[in-house]
Amino acid sequence: MTKFAVSASMLGLAGMAILAGPAVADPPADARPLSQIAQALEKVPGYLFLQELKCDENAGAWTAIYRTVNGMDKHILVHAQTGAISEPAPSGAGDDPKPNGLE
Repeated sequence: MTKFAVSASMLGLAGMAILAGPAVADPPADARPLSQIAQALEKVPGYLFLQELKCDENAGAWTAIYRTVNGMDKHILVHAQTGAISEPAPSGAGDDPKPNGLE
C-alpha cells in the first residue's frame, strides 16, 4: 500500500510539472475566435493539418506551423484581429538597418 501511495504522489508531482509548463501569451482582447483562425488556415493552398499555434504578442498575430499535402512543415502568421494571413519575416530580418545591407 505504501508503494502505491509513493507512486501516486510522484505522478501528482509529474502532472503539476506538466501543467506548470512555459507561459503562453494570451491573444489580444479583440482577437477573432480560434474557430475563425482555423477556418482561415484551412483555406491556405496545400494545408493538411495544424501542428502548432501560438500567440505572438509582439506581432499581434498567431504563429502557426502546419503540414502541407506534400509533407512539408510551413510557418505562417495569422493576424489576431483580422484573420489576414502572411508569411513570417525571414530570420534575421531587421538586424541590418541599411537596405539590402548596403552602406
